[in-house]
Amino acid sequence: MDRALPVMVLAEWDVAREDLDPVLARLADVADASRAEPGCTGYDVYLDPELPGRIVLAETYASAEAVEAHKASPHYREHVLGAIVPRLVRRRVRVLRRTLP
Repeated sequence: MDRALPVMVLAEWDVAREDLDPVLARLADVADASRAEPGCTGYDVYLDPELPGRIVLAETYASAEAVEAHKASPHYREHVLGAIVPRLVRRRVRVLRRTLP
C-alpha cells in the first residue's frame, strides 16, 4: 500500500450527556490546531441527531505519514488522549486509504 496516497480517518465517539459540552469545547481546539497541520486537508466534526452523545470526526490527510504526525502532535496528546478519551463511553476509529491516485 502506498503510504503517500491520501488517508481518511473516521472516528465515532460516544460521550455521556454530561460530558458532551466539555468534550466539544476541547474538540474545538483540536480541530483548529489539526487544520493548521501541514498534512491535514480536512477536519470536520459532526453530531449524530439520532444518537445523542455521538460525535463523528471526518479527518483527511495527505498521507499516512501526516496521520502519524497528527497523532504525535502536542494538541492530540494533550486534548484527545489526555482529556477527551478518558471521558468517552465508546471509541471507534477507522483508517481508510485511497486506493487510486
